[in-house]
Amino acid sequence: MKNSAKTLVIAGLMTGTASAAMADASILFATYAPPSNATNVHGFLPYLKKVDELSGGDISTSFSGGGAVVTAKTTLFALQDGLVDAVYLPSVYYPAELPVANLFVNLGSVLEDVPAAIAAMTEAYLFDCPECTAEDSKWNMRFLGSWSLTNYDLLCSKPVRTAEDVKGLRIRAAGHTVPLAAALGASPINVPSSEIFEIVQRGQVDCVFAPPAFLSTYSLGEITKYVVNVNAGTVPSPHNLVVREDLWNDLSAKDKRTLIEAAPIAAAGSYFGTLEGEEVELARPEIGYEVIEPDQSLKDAIKAATAGDVDRAIATAKDKGVENAEDIARKFMASYEKWRGLTAGINDRDAYADLLWRELYSRVAIAD
Repeated sequence: MKNSAKTLVIAGLMTGTASAAMADASILFATYAPPSNATNVHGFLPYLKKVDELSGGDISTSFSGGGAVVTAKTTLFALQDGLVDAVYLPSVYYPAELPVANLFVNLGSVLEDVPAAIAAMTEAYLFDCPECTAEDSKWNMRFLGSWSLTNYDLLCSKPVRTAEDVKGLRIRAAGHTVPLAAALGASPINVPSSEIFEIVQRGQVDCVFAPPAFLSTYSLGEITKYVVNVNAGTVPSPHNLVVREDLWNDLSAKDKRTLIEAAPIAAAGSYFGTLEGEEVELARPEIGYEVIEPDQSLKDAIKAATAGDVDRAIATAKDKGVENAEDIARKFMASYEKWRGLTAGINDRDAYADLLWRELYSRVAIAD
């Protein structure tokens, strides 16, 4: 797309947060998630606002949500081609294009401590995973931050309590929950999150493997009132916030520092905003959710089904040509255990953002 055409698209669809007239750089951030999504409200929009403030007018930012410019399955290519400048990239939808990133995605079942997982992924991409950086460069990406949804539960249209109850169900699944659903005797159905409401409403699936945030984000509350607290790990997003590498290379050192300094806000706001939204949603009396604690048979079945997931994630990555897959995974898991200690007692977005800045982003070297 020519620059003039791109300008027309932006003018028609974007919410600008600063004037581009006097700016040295202009950044269009795009996501397929609805504007009301917690990641946007509490993560990306505050991030862009902070960039505007820190830059003193040197960077102008624009925002596009709800799939106006990118969908879940076109985001990577839109960024590569320069249609957009920065994105939330759902790596889980690009297993062939991003096999290194999907090594982290496929470790999701063992990542029960989500803040620790986010920090460990961020550390890997910033400092400890040259394979990650090399893969990103192939797609014109410069990493700025990771994120992950809260723990995955079963959101169902009928009560589910036992391992026997799960057998034969049709379950929407993504990432590590696809083989998990199959191992539990269910039929996994993998569709983008934007299609979840429709397939549940039509009765094409009985349950959804998802965090409770999906009850409000995708309007599932009216049709999946049973929340089975299985705590089936998470589906990590290694690329919560990335910018075009060619744009990054053209930025001044000052502007690069601005993007780095604001970055912790995106991860911290997205996670804790999502968590708070879940608590509010589950307390809605007009819905009357039933939160079900699964019996021991279902807990044991999930534990047995995920016992070898680290080795399986490594094997999958090797099959897709990822060199040093075992070293990447083992180093990441060691970092994850370290971060479980560092994040203990961190219960709000400001404290978490401060921790990410102090331990990670403040160490990023940018040449003047």
